[in-house]
Amino acid sequence: MKQPLEITGLTIQVRVADLATGLAWYERLLGRPPDLDHAGDSGAIGAVKEWELQPNCWLQLASGVPAAGFGPLRFGVRDIEEARPRVAEALGITLSPIQRIEGVAAWCDFADPFGNRLGLAQNLADVTTLM
Repeated sequence: MKQPLEITGLTIQVRVADLATGLAWYERLLGRPPDLDHAGDSGAIGAVKEWELQPNCWLQLASGVPAAGFGPLRFGVRDIEEARPRVAEALGITLSPIQRIEGVAAWCDFADPFGNRLGLAQNLADVTTLM
């Protein structure tokens, strides 16, 4: 069966009520300013900030109301035990306890100040067995 789409990338947008506050928060979370900054001077497109998290995988930050039922958007990390306290300290927030499915994945969740559901996830699968 032929795949109907050839997926070459992924863009995920989160919305925040105050773009300046959201930008500062996401810069602390990601540890850097956005890679692209669309100022919103091109007609109907508002200001959008974008980070390329992996090749062709973009996180967009835009002004607006978070979508009901959206998320969580989980960021993949190499070591969740190390990343969880770093995120909590950098953002001054509480993250949920780490949950696990042994040999599969570990994750924890949190929210941004605008109500977007976010999280961290670690792949626990032994990828050498998948080759």
